[in-house]
Amino acid sequence: MPRLRLALPSLAGAGAALLAFRVVPQAWDGAALLAGAGFAFRSPERWLALVGAGLCLATQPLRMMVLAGVAFLCGGALGLLAPHSAVWPRLTSVGIFPAHHFLGPAACLLVGLTLLAKGRLRSGFLPPAVLVLVGALSLTAALNDPTLFGGAFVVGTLLSAIGGLSTALAVRRTVVGRWTGIGERIAGSWLLTIGLLLAALRLAPAPKPTVELAPPATAPVWSAPNVPGYAPPSRRDADPFAGGPGGFGPPMGTN
Repeated sequence: MPRLRLALPSLAGAGAALLAFRVVPQAWDGAALLAGAGFAFRSPERWLALVGAGLCLATQPLRMMVLAGVAFLCGGALGLLAPHSAVWPRLTSVGIFPAHHFLGPAACLLVGLTLLAKGRLRSGFLPPAVLVLVGALSLTAALNDPTLFGGAFVVGTLLSAIGGLSTALAVRRTVVGRWTGIGERIAGSWLLTIGLLLAALRLAPAPKPTVELAPPATAPVWSAPNVPGYAPPSRRDADPFAGGPGGFGPPMGTN
């Protein structure tokens, strides 16, 4: 029962996020909200980083959880407010847009380092990790918003992130044992490795397609057909069979 009591707030948060998907669509763009909820878990580095952040939150005191909540709100506000700000054209420019592909790997790296840290070092890493994770998630959702910055798509992504964080937090607080610390370190090393591999993959140059060109066509060698009475025409409008019966060309068989 004490373990379940510790998990009740996080379960309530996950339930509230799920309930919002049933209530909000009645008064807002429900299709975009649900699409945003699926977007949060469409890429593996997103939901893995959310699970890792939830595991980190489960071991923190209330004060650090409040700081992480403030970091979550600041990161979520980035995706909601940035499209309507003066810096949005700069963020979506050709020179900066490719850098958005590194937001997910950066979040994985930071959450993995937070899971590998201990004590006060983990507490110090947690708020920046949540800020980078949620900021990257909301900004990526804003860039992929099919409703052209209506807000429902990003809010759906954030609600889904709350549900994922709360579920991971509830599971970690319910399952308590000596092996949980080992599991956290394993999860942290996995996230660190995944972040490094994804960053290296996106830094690697794209392979150039190899196109095999057809050999150049050669003009066929012209040869006079072996036809009796045929003579190569000297003019374009001449009759090649002028030497045939009734013709006025060279006699038959002389070509």
